[in-house]
Amino acid sequence: MVEKSKENTSADEDSKWGGFLGKSYLVDALETKFNNEDYEKYVVPETGILGGIKTSVEDAVMRAKKILSNKQYPLRIFIYPWFPKETEAVFRGTMGTAFWANTFHLYIDTNNFSTESLKDTVVHEYNHAMYFNHHSPFEQTILNAIIMEGLAENFRDEINGKNPSPWATVIKEKEVESHLEKIENDLDSHAEYGDLYKKIFYGIGEHRRWLGYSLGYRIVNSFMSLHPDVKWGDLIKLESTKFLQEPVHENIET
Repeated sequence: MVEKSKENTSADEDSKWGGFLGKSYLVDALETKFNNEDYEKYVVPETGILGGIKTSVEDAVMRAKKILSNKQYPLRIFIYPWFPKETEAVFRGTMGTAFWANTFHLYIDTNNFSTESLKDTVVHEYNHAMYFNHHSPFEQTILNAIIMEGLAENFRDEINGKNPSPWATVIKEKEVESHLEKIENDLDSHAEYGDLYKKIFYGIGEHRRWLGYSLGYRIVNSFMSLHPDVKWGDLIKLESTKFLQEPVHENIET
């Protein structure tokens, strides 16, 4: 998942504030994930839990790097506690956000998280972090965001095994064209983290929940099946409109 900050920074600047330029931006980002009541619930995890998290993150990153990497800047991952609501149980204790190149945040419910989900989240956000080496986070459109999420979910499939996430499969291939028609006038709109983005990706309003993620997953998967020789290093660089130049065809049994 991707959220935009008020002011981002490049991958080579000071990482004191979670990759942000200052404390206030980091505080703003963290307050979207937990509040003062959550602070009171926090208990420092046991050493074994922290060690397991570190091992899982490193393992996922190493496997991802074998297929896609950027050597110009170091990869920076910032990990924070998370206190998910009941409605967020589907994420199995982990959440992530990417802001710009080679940097992302992980949020983990250390009392109840799935190692599998953690690795899936790492790989998904890693793909976003690589994507921003070739596409500006400040010029994202709704279509860019749809394709970017589709790339991340297909990358997760390739690295961790084909077991699509719930948000990737809420619509079928045969439904892609009709849903694209419904949001056709919004595709070139800026993908600020506002009402339009929330409607298309989170189902706040007339659209199905997670529509943007599922559209991206289906579109990118179809493109990859039609162009099996295109490697990830090239896929990640393609303009979003390239993925729409061919009709989506059915190729996933989900």
